Amino acid sequence: MQTKKRFQNMKTKRNDYLVAWGKQQGQVSDPELRQLGDARRSEVRANLDRMIESLTVAVETFDPFLNNLGDVQKVFGNDLTPAGQSLLANTAVIQGANEKGARVAQSIDLALEALSNVSGQLSSPRAR
Repeated sequence: MQTKKRFQNMKTKRNDYLVAWGKQQGQVSDPELRQLGDARRSEVRANLDRMIESLTVAVETFDPFLNNLGDVQKVFGNDLTPAGQSLLANTAVIQGANEKGARVAQSIDLALEALSNVSGQLSSPRAR
């Protein structure tokens, strides 16, 4: 639940940032500069949208993934024998946990890539 709360907070901050940037751009009187600023804001928004989209998948998959791992731990903790391990390894829960884990990892990687793009777009060359 904490993950969803943090994610929601991040989405709110993203929206607030883009709204504030838009208001500030609206105060630029020169049309060429305003257009340039709007184009930059659109580029940054696209990367932020990609990040949010990727993290949405991660957040939606993370809790079921943790639940699967908890169940596996409970069952595995009572039968550490090679036979128990073999039986557990072939269950749908293990396969599902592997798939969910891979989906979470891939989504986080995509979000980090988008965040890196945003960071590059918003920081000065000296700060990079």
